[in-house]
Amino acid sequence: MTSLINQGKAEGSRVANLAQQANKGDKQAASTLQNTSIDYASNPGGKASIDKGLAYSKESLKALDKDGNGIINTKEAGALGSLIDLNNDGKISTAENLAYTMYQDASGKMDGILTALERATADTAMLQDPNQARQQMQQLLNGHNLELKSLQFDIRENSEQIKQFQMPNPQLSFIDMCQQISQLEHNIMQRINDFIQSNLLFKQQKH
Repeated sequence: MTSLINQGKAEGSRVANLAQQANKGDKQAASTLQNTSIDYASNPGGKASIDKGLAYSKESLKALDKDGNGIINTKEAGALGSLIDLNNDGKISTAENLAYTMYQDASGKMDGILTALERATADTAMLQDPNQARQQMQQLLNGHNLELKSLQFDIRENSEQIKQFQMPNPQLSFIDMCQQISQLEHNIMQRINDFIQSNLLFKQQKH
């Protein structure tokens, strides 16, 4: 599982770097990004790996974080941002981004590898019928329980980092170590709160 997660992070980082270079006017990076296949969740076992997909989604979103505050708002996400923001909270979550990626993949063979043709086909369909696209993304989000799995993924990641800080490290003072552990614990509580708020917003929209 760790190997798949690391693969997802590496692929997300690759895509984010290409996107950042393309945004700076690098034509070669833009061409590579447009034509590349993205292995966001493939699994040797055949079934797409949600954990790998979440790792990919989290890393790839960093390319859109223009103000560096760790939150991707719909404006930063571009023309499709408001469609991907399924709970209408003005932000694109890791889970929503993965639902969008899976929606793109579903336009062809849903195998965890996203081709350039699948991306182009899905994005064209989104613009032609945004309501249907949102419904399909919502089904993927709910059907795979992506918000809860994203929360669990983040808690595991932060818990692993806390364990690492608890190991003896001569390069960190005791105060620094406590501050970093406190920040990680704060991150966990923030994610839990985000998950609760996201579910409340979705339930309100259904009524």
